[in-house]
Amino acid sequence: MKKILFFLTFLFIVSKINANYEHQELLIPAGVRATGCGKNFVSMYDTAEGLFYNPSLAVMLPYGELALEYNMFYLDSSLQNLSFGLPLKTIGFGIIGRRFTTPEIQVIKNYEVIDEKFSQTMLEGSGMLAVKLAKNISIGVAAKYVEKSIYQQKNSVWLYDTGFLIKTSNELFSIGASLLNYSFSNDKVYPTNYNFGIKFKFDLPQQQTKINFLLSAQVDYNTNKPVYSFGLEHWGSEVLGIRLGYVYDKDKIESKVFDQISYFSAGVSLRIDDFEIDYAYLPNSILGATHNIGVSFRFRNISKKEKETVLLPCELIVEPLVFSPNNDGRLDNIFFRYNVSTYTQIVEVSYSVKDINGNTMFVDESTTVAKEIDKFFVYDGKTSDGRTLIDGIYTAEVVIKDQKEDKIVLYKSQKEFVVDTQPPDIEIEISTKTISPDNDGINDVIEFFINVKDDLSFIQQLDVGIFTIQDKKVYTYKIDLSTSQKNLNLKLYWDGKDEIYNKVVPNGKYKLLVNVKDEAENKNSKEISFEVYVKEEPKVVVEKEEKLFYIKGAKVLLDARGIVVIYSTDELFDKEGQIRPDKYDSLASLAEIIREKYKDKKILIEGHTDSVGDELENKRKSSMFAWAVYSFFVKNLSLDPKQLEVKGYGEERPIASNKTKVGRAQNRRVEIIITK
Repeated sequence: MKKILFFLTFLFIVSKINANYEHQELLIPAGVRATGCGKNFVSMYDTAEGLFYNPSLAVMLPYGELALEYNMFYLDSSLQNLSFGLPLKTIGFGIIGRRFTTPEIQVIKNYEVIDEKFSQTMLEGSGMLAVKLAKNISIGVAAKYVEKSIYQQKNSVWLYDTGFLIKTSNELFSIGASLLNYSFSNDKVYPTNYNFGIKFKFDLPQQQTKINFLLSAQVDYNTNKPVYSFGLEHWGSEVLGIRLGYVYDKDKIESKVFDQISYFSAGVSLRIDDFEIDYAYLPNSILGATHNIGVSFRFRNISKKEKETVLLPCELIVEPLVFSPNNDGRLDNIFFRYNVSTYTQIVEVSYSVKDINGNTMFVDESTTVAKEIDKFFVYDGKTSDGRTLIDGIYTAEVVIKDQKEDKIVLYKSQKEFVVDTQPPDIEIEISTKTISPDNDGINDVIEFFINVKDDLSFIQQLDVGIFTIQDKKVYTYKIDLSTSQKNLNLKLYWDGKDEIYNKVVPNGKYKLLVNVKDEAENKNSKEISFEVYVKEEPKVVVEKEEKLFYIKGAKVLLDARGIVVIYSTDELFDKEGQIRPDKYDSLASLAEIIREKYKDKKILIEGHTDSVGDELENKRKSSMFAWAVYSFFVKNLSLDPKQLEVKGYGEERPIASNKTKVGRAQNRRVEIIITK
């Protein structure tokens, strides 16, 4: 009896603080999840419990839902709540009901206890309608009938609610506001209040976690006194929910009512498919703890609401942007990869390729549940019926379907790429068929006009050079490709001189060779032939001539380069590559002639081999022979090293056919050239 009286005293104090409102019981928090999470769900639209706080949520619910709640209140008082929401496509309906009862109290008449008891009972029933103004905006209204009975007295009233909700397409933020318990009658004061709230949602798909953070304020319509609440709710794997709430009521704190009432509340939920059990706990040191238990059922089938489709951006990465599906082993495939920052569970990924006119050429759909954020798809450039795409510009598109309870979330992204299976075109024109670089002013220089064109790809590599008919390089052009270009027009010149000695090349046929490669690794080459002809004095071949000189064991020739002394490497060197001692006098004689007659001339020492064996090895061997002669001249015969220049050509410059034994022997030589 003492506790009952204390409880009634407690209700009296609370009613005094709230200005003696009629039907004060309407301020008792409703909803188990809401109670454990700050006691205000004005912006929480994923549960029917939110209908107690904002009627506009009826159309925003993901599914039809029925929630039942039983509160084991202070001292055997109890509160039962019912909420039901049915969302359709653009409208939603809702029903809420409440029943609050106090423990029975003995009736006293004329100071005498009689055999009769009574209790206080409050009943509430409400119907509501919500309408979508836009995809993410809704408003709602509700009419509620409230009846209260104490002993043999009853009174009733009609009250009204209204509210709105705005949310973002990705559901990471929502804001709601409502006016509750409004009466058009002015004869009594009712617990009318404004509610404002925002919700932040954090999706962590990799951890299978969702977090809701709520900030709300309830403002008394008559006194403008606010009550603030904060809530934090954590869901793991959409199965286990844990929540914590905090209420800040400055008025009650100053009145010291909260000395016995906790600022905090807590709750837990267990969800299995469409069934959910909720529990909330509110401690109180004197009146005892409040235990709220609720169950809810989701009705996916009875709701006629079509799932809302939300389109969000993602990133489609295409590598490379140009490829060539022509089965040449170079860039035959292209790679698609998507990147989605936040998602719940990807259930479908669709890749498609469209041509420049929007026609779909290829579609690949995968319904395998993918947990990877990044996923590669290799595309071979084929249409859906197996044909290779023709050259052109195409658009790749990825559409990713995310599994959500209340909507279809599609992530979509597009990226252009190029199919290029054809090499660049090459056109070459020359100014003359014959170049005569003899400084007579006639055809001393040849001009090359080169056009390289690719309709789709940038030119990646361009090599231009002049070669002999035997494919020995004479001259190389350096082409600047620092800027991306699809069309190159070049005008090149050549004066007939090689790039090593800067001397006019021997008469004969030559060719300009152009090699090109585009971004798609398509290659092409083209050449054009021309002739070099300079009228020159006949070569003088001298074995022994007084006007030149005689060198024992060597041939002495006169050609366009100057005086050429030729030693056979078979005779000049032993098997270890050392100069034979019997050749010392011959080399000494040549060195003496150079010192006496040609000390102002440049001396070239060139090594040559036949074509037998590895090309690189032959070049190394020819260099070794040439440097051995150089070393002998400098160290043993004291020639000026600045006068000497050494080069090993290997098999590049034969003077006879390598098909015969005699010809190969002639090609194995060291030439010492006294330049003009």
